[in-house]
Amino acid sequence: MIYYSTYSSPLGDIYLVSDGQFLTQLFFADQKLPSSYTYNPNLHIFSLTIQFLDEYFQNKNPKILIPIKPSGTQFQKLVWNIVQKIDYGTTKTYRQIAEEVKLITGQTHMSAQAIGGALKHNPLLIVIPCHRVVGLHHQLVGYSGGLSLKRALLKNEQIINED
Repeated sequence: MIYYSTYSSPLGDIYLVSDGQFLTQLFFADQKLPSSYTYNPNLHIFSLTIQFLDEYFQNKNPKILIPIKPSGTQFQKLVWNIVQKIDYGTTKTYRQIAEEVKLITGQTHMSAQAIGGALKHNPLLIVIPCHRVVGLHHQLVGYSGGLSLKRALLKNEQIINED
């Protein structure tokens, strides 16, 4: 069975999804939730995730470890693992991540576009902080939640100071 709960963030409602043990998805409520999911806000994994999100939206670096189980290809999971290591309040470029993937896999070439393709399918927004991945000259590009949401998340972490 797949369970869900909701979280009301300063940027809009967020769906939390779990298999009962792991957090499997976290996405903003502008996306459609499958009707087969069962509402159950009482799961421990949701309590942990809410604590994480509360800290995050209070401009703190959350230290809560959330057991996650994202569904994706081996390549996507490799990229997501690298992105999870980007420190709060910092960014990396798609090119930097491509270089890391290239070193790990032993490939001679890895495109920044391939990294963007993997991040487009990130099922755990904020927890796997793909909003911290920016273009070559630190421009804001490519975020599945939209660039205004990416900008808001980066402002929350005080990475950008635009008003």
